[in-house]
Amino acid sequence: MAMNLSNFDALLKEMYLKGPIQKALNSACVLFHRMERDTDSIVGEYAVMPVMVGYTQAVGARADAGGLPTAQQASYVRAHIPLQYNYARIQITGPTIRQSKSNEGAFLRAVESEVKAAVEALRKDINRQVFGWGTGQLALANGAGNNTVTLTVDGPSSKWLKKNMYIDAYTSVPAQEINSIQISTVDSTTQVTLASAQTWTDNVVIYREDAKDNEMMGLRGIIETASVTTLYNISRTTYPEFSGSLLDNSATNRALSLTLLDQAFDKSGEEVGLEPTIIVSGHALRRKYGALAVTQKRFVAPNAMTLDGGYKALEFNGVPWVVDTDSWPNRIFFCHEPVTKLYRASDFEWMSEDGAILSRVSGYDAYEAVLFHYGEIGCQNPKAQTELADITE
Repeated sequence: MAMNLSNFDALLKEMYLKGPIQKALNSACVLFHRMERDTDSIVGEYAVMPVMVGYTQAVGARADAGGLPTAQQASYVRAHIPLQYNYARIQITGPTIRQSKSNEGAFLRAVESEVKAAVEALRKDINRQVFGWGTGQLALANGAGNNTVTLTVDGPSSKWLKKNMYIDAYTSVPAQEINSIQISTVDSTTQVTLASAQTWTDNVVIYREDAKDNEMMGLRGIIETASVTTLYNISRTTYPEFSGSLLDNSATNRALSLTLLDQAFDKSGEEVGLEPTIIVSGHALRRKYGALAVTQKRFVAPNAMTLDGGYKALEFNGVPWVVDTDSWPNRIFFCHEPVTKLYRASDFEWMSEDGAILSRVSGYDAYEAVLFHYGEIGCQNPKAQTELADITE
């Protein structure tokens, strides 16, 4: 079959989207995979979510023939959840298209690596956002830099900084100190090399290029009131009940114990009567739990579980404990999933409003396609989410 641009559009739409791409991206991580989808609550650029911030108090015991409680209503506020926009962009050169015009197999091989790379990069970025604050923070500069290419980082490490990534850096004011500079190499867990010499102050926040404050809300933002004082336009000072539960140790790590795990597991039940439906951590802390359970003879060995989607889990108090490589170190998340939804105006789709997926790149012998997703994570009851922090790995 002779390949042309319309054939390419059809392949991108059918073979590379409705099948493996949407499946892979919607299964980006276990939490994202399991979230209920809501497309009906979108109004313009926002999702609208009713949040109950106070129960009715029209209840109480009375004497025989006594007057009934004074009627009142529960207190609600309307949360406005702004949609966030995520993209992946691929580019195919004119010679690549020309050289494979008469050979469908050659064409597919030429395109496949670009599509797979873009999809995997977007999947990883979405996965990371699920655990963040919505700010886009990737790391903190560990020390000032003066006209140097060597950037040392902490908070937590260089794990989310990648070779060829373009980054920005802002102070807390905020003032921008690094603008769209590429990472040449990731040298270690604490150091990267930049493509050109830059100057910055200690503790500037590192972001992916132009992503600052444009990412989806994640677990840390839903839970941590000190980090996100206003969530979905609701002030957590005015409505402290719209805060999650953070069980930390003032940034000093401590040993994992069954007592701490039970305390974190019980927290949401004590607060709002909703127990966790899933527990998430990195690999190191789940290994710690497995060893701890055996050592303290809670089980002969933690029970293994297989969840929908093929995710493997251990069991704690009858609830699956899963690992995610993008979960924050030294932290374990106890989540009640039914109060969280993925509000979105689109699934993962190719940009094609003008009728074509493939568009010419102005000024270059190349064509590009853009994959996008419009959505945001909303949580009606942050009190149902608990973060156990400052645990030694």
